[in-house]
Amino acid sequence: DTKSYTNGPGNSYRFLAKVRGGSGAAPTVTSSDTGVATVSYASKDSRGYLYDIKTVKPGSATITVSVDGKTATLPVTVTGGNN
Repeated sequence: DTKSYTNGPGNSYRFLAKVRGGSGAAPTVTSSDTGVATVSYASKDSRGYLYDIKTVKPGSATITVSVDGKTATLPVTVTGGNN
């Protein structure tokens, strides 16, 4: 239920992508700016799919999760310095 994530460069955050119903396909997860924040698959558990966000440099990015025609977004802000 995270609505946004803010932290300085060099940190990481693991988030859960819950998939209810649908085809059972794994979500596609992307970052709008990999120079600010990257996202990668970590694992799957009984609750859903786990992904790691790693902050790179100050700025803003949006993590987008898509599956079965549905999309959710997570705004990421990396603080510390000039953008």
